[in-house]
Amino acid sequence: MDNWTKERRKEYREKNRDKARTYQKKYRDSNREKLNTASKKWREDNPEKVKEQTKRRKPRVYIPHPTIRRKYLTSPEQTTKRKSRVTAQTALKKGLLKKQNCSKCGSTETQMHHEDYKKPLDVVWVCRKHHLEIHSRQI
Repeated sequence: MDNWTKERRKEYREKNRDKARTYQKKYRDSNREKLNTASKKWREDNPEKVKEQTKRRKPRVYIPHPTIRRKYLTSPEQTTKRKSRVTAQTALKKGLLKKQNCSKCGSTETQMHHEDYKKPLDVVWVCRKHHLEIHSRQI
C-alpha cells in the first residue's frame, strides 16, 4: 500500500465498493466510542466549520407526530411531487434540462418551479424571491 497513489487508491475503492462498505461498517461498529469521541473533539475544536456546515444543511419540514408525518410523506400527492422533482433533478444532471435565468427578473440564481407535477420536465425557472411569491399566491 506504500506505493499506491491517490488515483490508484480511488480506483481500487470504486472497483471494490461493497467490500469497502462492509469493512467500514464493521470498523464503525467496533470503534463507535472512539469515533464518537474524535467527532466530539473535532466539533469543539472547529466551531466555525460546524456553524458553516449547519447553515448549508437543508431545513427539514417539521411534521409533529410520526403517524401524521408518515401519512404526509406517503400521500399520493406528495409521492407525485417527489417523483416529479427527482425526475427534473436527474434530467438537469444528465443535461436534458438547462438551467436558465429567472423568468421574472433575469437573476442567474434560479430554482425549478413545477406548475403541474404530472409534467416533470415542464418547469419554470425563477429566483427564490419570485418562487416564494408564486407559492404565496397558491395558498
